[in-house]
This record gives sequence, structure tokens and C-alpha cells, in this order.
Amino acid sequence: MLNRYCIESLTWPKVQALQAECTLLVLPLGATEQHGPALPINTDTVIADALCRDACQRAQVAMAPVIPYTSSAAHTDKWPGTFSQTPLSFIQTLVQYAKWAEATGWKKLYIVNAHAGNDAPLRVAVDQVRIELMGRLQIGFLNTFFITP
Repeated sequence: MLNRYCIESLTWPKVQALQAECTLLVLPLGATEQHGPALPINTDTVIADALCRDACQRAQVAMAPVIPYTSSAAHTDKWPGTFSQTPLSFIQTLVQYAKWAEATGWKKLYIVNAHAGNDAPLRVAVDQVRIELMGRLQIGFLNTFFITP
């Protein structure tokens, strides 16, 4: 069944109509990296996506497409299938994303992060957005690894 709160499958007029109902956009962050020999490289992405799809449906708030390429520099390039941004490029990606969210009508951005390697650059990006977009975009985040066993 189509989740009407996932903006990736909506036309822009439908996204605009959704914005009239809610001003909050939830952005899931995953990772594309090794998780040992038994788990797929998209494990963190699947967790972030599934958690946000369910929560956004229940709360009736908008969900952005998951960002799967984040900061996995600690995993190095020795594991095939691992793709990473540098922490600095990831910070810049998040700041630009927030600026686009604000410019296109969102008032609140809540980032749900499912990868521990994203934590430090995420905190820096959120602080930078708070300074640069003060009064125009509220921003917050949650690390899923603090709420899961």
C-alpha cells in the first residue's frame, strides 16, 4: 500500500498539499557499508527507512527519501560495497539539504539517523543549520542506536 506521507512517490503538487497539513519533514539517514559476512550493506538504510515509514504514517507527517550514502570513513575501503562521504562533505550535504527544505516550504526538519558513524558530523551540521537558518527552520535529530537494544 502506498504511504501518502512518503514524498518520494508524490508529485510536487501533492507534496505542496501535504505541506498544508504538516510543516514537519522527517529525513532518514542510513549508510552503505559492510555489516560483517551475514548482513547486507544497506542494513542501516533499511532500519532508518522502515522506522521512519511506520512512524510517519502513524504520526501523519511527511517523510523524505532516505539518504543511503553518509559517513562511513571508519570502515575504510577494504570492504567491497562500502561507500562513504568524508565527514566534511556529509556535513555540507546535510546543511544544503536543510537549506533546500526551508526554501521549498518546510518549517521543521527532523533527522532520524541509523548509523553511529554519522553522529559527530550530524551534530555539527545541525548546529550549523541552527545558526544559518535561525527563525526559518527548526531542526532536530534522533540516533536510533540509542533507542534500540
